[in-house]
Amino acid sequence: FLTFCPSLPPSRRSFCREHRPQQEVEAVPAPDTTCIMCTDPVGDCVSYGTMVCPACKSAWFHRACVQEQAMNAGMFFFNCPLCRDIGLFKGVMRFMGIRIPPRFPTWEIDEEFEPEPWSHSRCDASQCRYQYGREEAARTG
Repeated sequence: FLTFCPSLPPSRRSFCREHRPQQEVEAVPAPDTTCIMCTDPVGDCVSYGTMVCPACKSAWFHRACVQEQAMNAGMFFFNCPLCRDIGLFKGVMRFMGIRIPPRFPTWEIDEEFEPEPWSHSRCDASQCRYQYGREEAARTG
């Protein structure tokens, strides 16, 4: 089946196996290439389950790995884990069907990420070299 509605975002489109979007790449992964996210082999050919960063063209990964990264990073922090490209990477991944949720990353939502309720109040170096002393060094940063 092939359905296309221009009003739907790319992640909501549906394609049959024959008409699904294909990533345009100039190279194929070397036989020993591993996924930059999980370090498992990606295989030696481009496939539905294998993707490459369109910016650096050297970061190869599994579709499932990049989808998991997108779900964790959210819209604002989703980028290539190797070259850190955001614009081109995010655009191509959305075109390829990777769903990127419009939210902040999970590590900022997680309760374990809460900032500490206290701040450090003095310099702990064995010999503080700040000209105004240990206590003042903490106040001024």
